[in-house]
Amino acid sequence: MSSGTASATQERRFERSSYCGRVRQRSNRRRFTVFCTLAICAGLVVTFPALAAAIGPSEQLRLMAQSLRTLDYEGAFIFQSGSRVDTFHIAHSGDSSGVDRERLTRLSGPSSVVTRNGDSTTVRQPGQAPLAFPAGASARLLPLVPVDAAALPNPNYRLRMGEIDRVAGYDCSVIDIVAADAYRYSYRVWLDRQHHLPLRVSLLDDSQRTVEQYMFVQLSVGSAAAVELGAIVEAVAMLAAEKPVGSAGWTVNDLPQG
Repeated sequence: MSSGTASATQERRFERSSYCGRVRQRSNRRRFTVFCTLAICAGLVVTFPALAAAIGPSEQLRLMAQSLRTLDYEGAFIFQSGSRVDTFHIAHSGDSSGVDRERLTRLSGPSSVVTRNGDSTTVRQPGQAPLAFPAGASARLLPLVPVDAAALPNPNYRLRMGEIDRVAGYDCSVIDIVAADAYRYSYRVWLDRQHHLPLRVSLLDDSQRTVEQYMFVQLSVGSAAAVELGAIVEAVAMLAAEKPVGSAGWTVNDLPQG
């Protein structure tokens, strides 16, 4: 083999070796990039729930009380008391000043519509005059939600975190509000982790058996609830133009602490 031929062969071998080296380097870079991407994604998947779980039950209940007052939402829920099960629709128009509005419509059994405008509540049933009564600043049409949840824990109740669950398609934190004695009911609350709304609440006796409970089966929050919220404003305006002929006529005083 001539020296020229040998030299050309060595050059081709060098070029092939250099090309293969560049290919391996690019392949390694791609593997490293993919590895970094997967590592970052894995970190995010681990970090976000960890951050959510870092919020204690007391703070979550405080956020719940705030969301119930300020958020716009509408949805349908079932309510169970003993062997009876009813279906309701609720629409709420939030207001940071505290003058929120909501409407509760019964979808099963006897027809009724309850409308609350701030601390004034009106009940309407077919064939009957509207019944209006003051509801108090902390009143809510959503049943079973502890009125003083934002102030918990206290000597009468302690808090305990439960497992993560899903209600109406939303991830929820489960919080147990455990009574300190057998003379009070306990609560189990499923709080939507995104909006801090109570999507399910169970009232429990001293043996942890369910006495009553409600659970959302559909929920829209924010702009998705705009149509229903417009109907609330119309209903409130209609009731303001009417003069209710009845009133509740009774109040409860000297309630026990807690």
